[in-house]
Amino acid sequence: MNPPYHKRKDKSGLVAEFRITVLYPYYIKVYLWSSPIYMVQNISSDDPAWESGRCIACYLSMESKKLSGENVIPHFFGEMHFGKMPTARVVSHEMMHMLLDFIVSLEIEDEEKICIIAGNVNERFWTKFYKLAIERNNSTV
Repeated sequence: MNPPYHKRKDKSGLVAEFRITVLYPYYIKVYLWSSPIYMVQNISSDDPAWESGRCIACYLSMESKKLSGENVIPHFFGEMHFGKMPTARVVSHEMMHMLLDFIVSLEIEDEEKICIIAGNVNERFWTKFYKLAIERNNSTV
């Protein structure tokens, strides 16, 4: 069960945000918070781990809507939140939640297509993450 989505974010404590295309036209938003406390303030949950600050990351999916009896999957597919600078393990964990949700939602069965999507999303995440890190380092020089 996903924690409820907050459209408006209190961006104090936000280090960076960026978008990643999963498979055109579907994309996710990524939020990097300076601490889990800021992340928790922007995500509601009745899980006690949220309030304790033990959660350091999460994936939130957007809900599909029924239109003329069919599920319509929103292009804005979801969000990944990281409550501190993420490690490869934490990123891959949250990315796997997102990818499993994506594969099931779009009913993708082709194993090679799934692997290509996973590789592309992983590359896009780390490319944007390192670009932000380089920009931040250059701006302090």
